[in-house]
Amino acid sequence: MILHGVKNVTRNITRSISIILILSVSIGLALIMLLSYRAINEKISNIKSSIGNTITINPAGSQGFEGGGNPITETQINEIKNLPNIVQITETLLATITPGSENNLTSPIKAGKLGKRFASFQNQSFYNNNPNFSPSVPIVVTGISNTSIITGEGISLTSGNLFNPSSNDNVAIIGKNLASNNNLTTGDTFTLYNTKITVSGVINMGTRFANDGMYMPILTLQNLSGQQNDISAATITVNSITNVNSVISQINSKLGSNNVDITSSQTTVSNAIAPLESIKNISLYSLIGSLIAGSVIILLIMIMTVRERKKEIGVLKAIGASNFLITIEFVSESLTLTIIGAILGIFIGILLANPVLSTLVNTSASTPIQSSFQGTGVSTRGINPGGPLIPSGGGGVFNIGRRASRFISSITGAGEQKILSTFKDIHAIINLNILLYGILSALIITMLGSVIPVLLISKVSPAEIIRGE
Repeated sequence: MILHGVKNVTRNITRSISIILILSVSIGLALIMLLSYRAINEKISNIKSSIGNTITINPAGSQGFEGGGNPITETQINEIKNLPNIVQITETLLATITPGSENNLTSPIKAGKLGKRFASFQNQSFYNNNPNFSPSVPIVVTGISNTSIITGEGISLTSGNLFNPSSNDNVAIIGKNLASNNNLTTGDTFTLYNTKITVSGVINMGTRFANDGMYMPILTLQNLSGQQNDISAATITVNSITNVNSVISQINSKLGSNNVDITSSQTTVSNAIAPLESIKNISLYSLIGSLIAGSVIILLIMIMTVRERKKEIGVLKAIGASNFLITIEFVSESLTLTIIGAILGIFIGILLANPVLSTLVNTSASTPIQSSFQGTGVSTRGINPGGPLIPSGGGGVFNIGRRASRFISSITGAGEQKILSTFKDIHAIINLNILLYGILSALIITMLGSVIPVLLISKVSPAEIIRGE
């Protein structure tokens, strides 16, 4: 009966070819949607665990226009280190040094027209009397507890090695602009806070602003600058973006919302990945629709076939064939058609999976992702430590908080670029599992499409067929 069912495929070649082509398109689309769903779902999971899952803690009041507030302390950070869902805490301490004061460095940053205008605004009488004076721009020194801040895409050590961030060694990695301006190379020494500091490496951070600064172990900077136990900001990495709100609540409960300012880019990143969530849902619904469409096709064909072969079924029953054996014949026929369609559908899926996925992502995700960042000024890993205005040489004034915010943002990179580059890297993974998925689709379609025809077969009465003859 199985062989007879397979041979029945050749009874009507034209109809069989049409059925196979329709099924191949249905199964191919199902496979494309399945691969798209898996690729997008995996990418969303990766994004949630690596982007937008950071929380920045700043001293309360430090993010205002003038800055202010008291620094965060190591004691406060220790209180939250063991909270659930926290993967890592990176501490930073920022200090600005005026060139020539307790150091032998010169700043590579030129005040320019904008810098002079801001400085003259702060000390109008001095600049009215000294119109040719150019203020000295402070150098930003960053103490870090984790060198991951100065590693990653677009960042490279041009010479030397990273230091141990948990040490209190008198070492520093300096930006290439600061190194060039002061003729410093790896192994050289310079004076900072009246202490000899060794250059452990020269780094290219990828931006002019970041390359004008230097980086030291946080313990070293705390000791040299007299800021023992102080922290300018802490960046907390959470295991998933979905846990950010709960971690923020726990931090506020531990530290008190009046003592720290907490920011995150969860909302911005969630809005940015929303288009991918929509594509994932579309893929899932299309997958289900494709399987249902294939099943309906088999169902209609088998119903029509049963009706056409009603006399044949009656004769088989009259000579002793059971409903089960006759069902096997028809299921074998439908399974043969579906497997041939599945083989063609697999090739269609292999050829079109990535082009279709790319089209879905490019048309549905790119514009919303970019627009979700417009006007926000949000960096997914940016740190915004505030601070008071401090005097620079000759009465010029610069805001630590604003400079530090720009400085740390330039170190960590913008969230928009991270997300956009991540979305460009979505690919459907095609492997041997595709064959299994194709066969599984064929079995599902055959089983769903054969239920009603089997019921029709069981109702065919040999006596009625014979009387009809």
